[in-house]
Amino acid sequence: MAYSDDHCPHARLCIFSGGTAFNSASQFLARLTPKVSYVLPVSDDGGSTAEVLRILGGPAIGDIRSRLLRLAVPKNMSTEAAVKLLKYRLPKDEAAAADQWKEVIAGTDPLWHGVTADFRGIILGFLRHFDSRIQAATKPDDPSSHFRFQGGNLGNFFFSGARMFCGKLQAAVTLWKLISTIPNLTEVCPIVECEESLILAAELDDDTLIVGQNKISHPPHTDAPESTSGTVDKSLAGKRGFAGGAKIRRMMYLRSDNTEYTPQLSASALEALQSASTVVYAMGSLFTSIIPTLIVPGVADAIASKHGPKVLLLNGTYDRETLGFKASDVIMAVVNALDRHAKTKRPPTAYVTVLIVPKSCQIELDHAAIEAMGIRIDAVSARLKPFTAATTRGSPPSRSSQRRADDDNDDVSFDEHALAKKLFEIANTRPGLHPCEAGFRSPAKTYMDLYL
Repeated sequence: MAYSDDHCPHARLCIFSGGTAFNSASQFLARLTPKVSYVLPVSDDGGSTAEVLRILGGPAIGDIRSRLLRLAVPKNMSTEAAVKLLKYRLPKDEAAAADQWKEVIAGTDPLWHGVTADFRGIILGFLRHFDSRIQAATKPDDPSSHFRFQGGNLGNFFFSGARMFCGKLQAAVTLWKLISTIPNLTEVCPIVECEESLILAAELDDDTLIVGQNKISHPPHTDAPESTSGTVDKSLAGKRGFAGGAKIRRMMYLRSDNTEYTPQLSASALEALQSASTVVYAMGSLFTSIIPTLIVPGVADAIASKHGPKVLLLNGTYDRETLGFKASDVIMAVVNALDRHAKTKRPPTAYVTVLIVPKSCQIELDHAAIEAMGIRIDAVSARLKPFTAATTRGSPPSRSSQRRADDDNDDVSFDEHALAKKLFEIANTRPGLHPCEAGFRSPAKTYMDLYL
């Protein structure tokens, strides 16, 4: 059944996020309201995404894939089996990965168990299209042109195949929404609509230029051998600061010749901003996940024109990108990124009106500086960092380990259920309207109960 905004009384949220840190919260939020638009970057170049970009180019789809699989509604066993298939990573061993890939595209691998014929036909078709493009790019006398399947994520391969077949990434997103029963009112939008690779770079305050999202946020261990699979161990690498204590001065996009490039805001992201009453900057990697969605022209002016809440979620712990930051530094990083392409410089409250922090937050809250900006601070209960599981496996993950494996190593200490409830209440509580009247009844009366 299709829904229009008139059928759902909730206010729409527009959430800027990366592909990992907000994943669990997005599932809890989906239980409360369908009216959420997620705007995500397309500049990730780590994990199996790196190998796809190396051979085929195009926008990075890892973050988009991660959110779309999390939002899929498991209304039946076939949907659940399809999502499990697309979350699977091939073995780390090169030969074993190549052999299993052949079984996957032949439709004979046990991973297909439980996927019904309609799902199988669609997914298999796009996986085979991806394989055909890989084969077309392979030159027998050039080993560097050979695709390395080890550690490869089948979801990345599926969405890459769908994007290349459809001609646009947004078309591939729409296709998955239809077959996975993601509500029509829930949107997933790439920040830019392009069919070329976007290279992210960080200019440090010592004038050093670091090129590549993965090198900025998760550099390889200096004492570990270079990976041959395009993957990186994120568990410790992201904890080391930049050499000499340098900090990021600004983020930028580069062309392949290392000249600065200004991409164009996608129509879907602009529409998401224009239709939302509440804007949220999610927790996660500040400079490599959130800010890449903010430095695109048109974003700042669209946000500043909104009169509703503008909420910044503060990470619970430091990472490589924010070592030594106070909470006000995080706010100003967001403000400065937005102001770069704004038509006029604005006060912080043009972009941020509420700062939400986890109660166990380790980042210093400099209350006086934040209050001087006119920004309200709110706290949400916290949880301990979840168990970290390897992201590459030789066998399908169990249901109990799936969330831990997908959320690998982002230091986020919000209680995601409490956070989702807080965001819903901020967006829907207004004078004269009790939250219950906006649809927030009880755990037994969630959006799924009311609208599906």
